[in-house]
Amino acid sequence: MLQRLGDHIQNCLRRAENAERRAKQEADPALRDEYLEMAARWMQLARSYEFSASLECFLLNLERAKAERAKDPLPPRPLQ
Repeated sequence: MLQRLGDHIQNCLRRAENAERRAKQEADPALRDEYLEMAARWMQLARSYEFSASLECFLLNLERAKAERAKDPLPPRPLQ
C-alpha cells in the first residue's frame, strides 16, 4: 500500500509542476490563474497522500510494537 501511495504522491507532484510550468507560459491572466489553482489542488492532494502514508507507517509501527510486547511482556512491578 505504501508503494502505491508513493506513486500517487509522485504523480501529483509531477502534475503540479506541469501546471505551474504552463501557468508561467500562459499569457492570458485568467488561464494563468486556472493553472495556478490546478497546481495548488495537485499539491494539496499530494499532501493528503503524504499524510495517509505517514499515518499508515505510524499504525504499522504501533502494531509491531504491540506484537513485540506480547512476545516479551514486562515483568511485574514490585509493590511498594
